[in-house]
Amino acid sequence: MGKKGKAALIVTLSLALLILIAMVAKGDEGLGEPIVIEYWTHEDEARNELERRLIESFERENPAIKVDMRVLSSGEMIAFMPRVFAAHRAPDLFSLQSENLSPLIANGYVAEVDLDKIGRDSYQALREEYIEDAFSGVENDGRIYGIPMEVTSWCLYVNKRILRESGIDLEEGRELSWEDLRDISLSFSRREDGVLTRRGFDFRYPHYLTFFLPMVEQKGGSLSFEGGRAALKGRDGWREALLFMQDWGPQGDNLGSPTYINSRTIFNQEESAMALSGLYQEERIRRQNSEFYSSGEWMVLPFPQFRDSSERSTCRSYSVHWCVNSSSEKEKRDASWRLISFFMECSEDYLLGPGLLMPRSELMDRLDEFTIPYLDVFIEDLERSERVYSSLGSTEINDALNRIISLVMLSKLDVDRAIIELEAALDEIDI
Repeated sequence: MGKKGKAALIVTLSLALLILIAMVAKGDEGLGEPIVIEYWTHEDEARNELERRLIESFERENPAIKVDMRVLSSGEMIAFMPRVFAAHRAPDLFSLQSENLSPLIANGYVAEVDLDKIGRDSYQALREEYIEDAFSGVENDGRIYGIPMEVTSWCLYVNKRILRESGIDLEEGRELSWEDLRDISLSFSRREDGVLTRRGFDFRYPHYLTFFLPMVEQKGGSLSFEGGRAALKGRDGWREALLFMQDWGPQGDNLGSPTYINSRTIFNQEESAMALSGLYQEERIRRQNSEFYSSGEWMVLPFPQFRDSSERSTCRSYSVHWCVNSSSEKEKRDASWRLISFFMECSEDYLLGPGLLMPRSELMDRLDEFTIPYLDVFIEDLERSERVYSSLGSTEINDALNRIISLVMLSKLDVDRAIIELEAALDEIDI
């Protein structure tokens, strides 16, 4: 081989060596298998579509990371997460409501936010990017364990055509009371052999800390969280609110039941006159019934009040947070935080797509730029609302309410007896 041939060979080998060094330096991007993170989230067609698109973009920018996204129903997420953590089979990354996160955080299942991986200098700097209380339910001893995907408060969706048929023509600015909802439901509901085939309105079972506790407060009752226990205050308020639920159920006026499909689901098909839901419901109506969405025959009103409410109490607002499994391998945790950081910069996409309010101050300060129907109604109720109670015992407290209210509605348990049983159940729960 001549000198030129040897020189060419040396150059070729040198280039090959440099390429190999670069590939090794890039790790999984050049050699070997990518890091795969498992992401579990609740079902929402519009958001799931958005996140799949965002994940595709993220993977293009981060070819060493692949995301395996699994979608479950909201009920499955709430029920499964404690079990899969206890069985050491939890995903690397997941989203969950704040009231269901607190027990997982307390048990050490959830990783503290990795400030370095999301590019923040301190917790305070992170907090300043979000509205007040955005991290409610995911803070413990000054540390933060989740990043908020959304903050939501439910308002009342109304089918105006159905209400006109019931003799109610809503003008802008009018609100409906719980008594109005009962009267409309009495007029609109249909039954076959005692089984409801058409409902005017029904509640968001079993989220009682979210919607029922404000009803109790409107009647003068409350739930106190002091001394390590939850306690009922204002028994008359509890009694009146429970009586209203009992009269609503199958053993009363038979207007609804915890055993039926959620009324917000059938509202989109104009099979119920009213339903409680969040801003995200608008996109679901558009997708499932575009003709109804464009008809102008629906509107959104504030959370109902009793006519004799002693104080105005709106639906409790709640947050959904992205969290990371503390037991996942470090490289999977790091990759999960990188994906969360990517999601954090897409707040406008979440609002304009699935209709979710990521509570970043920058977005919330310019909401008047967006022409979203009834956004102002949701914001006004959100600003008036308190956050849903979140603690070590929040899931157990809601379960206790679920059991008692179900007995009151389905078995006609005496309301005074129900209060005694509820007090006994709450006394066994550590908060």
